[in-house]
Amino acid sequence: MNTVLADTALAEFIQLNMIDEDVLYEALHKDIKESILSEVCEYMKANESAYIAMKKIYFRNPNDIQAVKQIVQNVCHLSLSEQDLKWLNNCIKAYMKKKSHRKQIPDSIRRELWNRQERKCCICGREIQINDGHVDHIVPWDYVGDVLENNYQLLCSDCNLHKSNHIALALHALVFGKI
Repeated sequence: MNTVLADTALAEFIQLNMIDEDVLYEALHKDIKESILSEVCEYMKANESAYIAMKKIYFRNPNDIQAVKQIVQNVCHLSLSEQDLKWLNNCIKAYMKKKSHRKQIPDSIRRELWNRQERKCCICGREIQINDGHVDHIVPWDYVGDVLENNYQLLCSDCNLHKSNHIALALHALVFGKI
């Protein structure tokens, strides 16, 4: 058990529910990154001048990671790892390149996902038929459009309807086994 968690209600919760701390930390980390992305995108959506300012940061800064650090500072004061900054950089660039309409997802991608996921919903693990599976954007389309590669997963209809365009649901999925 992590010494930081040693005498806390959280530590007891983790122990009582046999939650792997690494899995919990991974879910928390994912949710934090996605929450930052959400704030950055909402910040740009809410204010056209903020969106233009963000684009200028990119154009003025030859180092994308420095640009992302500046952008993140506009919405929060967290320090992020180089890997997190690269992920955010890809997502922010995808947001800026996003088209106003969705592209048709080919059946070949559906089949590839279905086989890779062993015919199961990526969230709840329930077995699904190929024609019943919903191709979902892992990072919702609202945030990155169809620009990011490897941003698809196959979900059952229940998980897809609950997930919708929400982000930062890793802890929820960990606790409830579904969204």
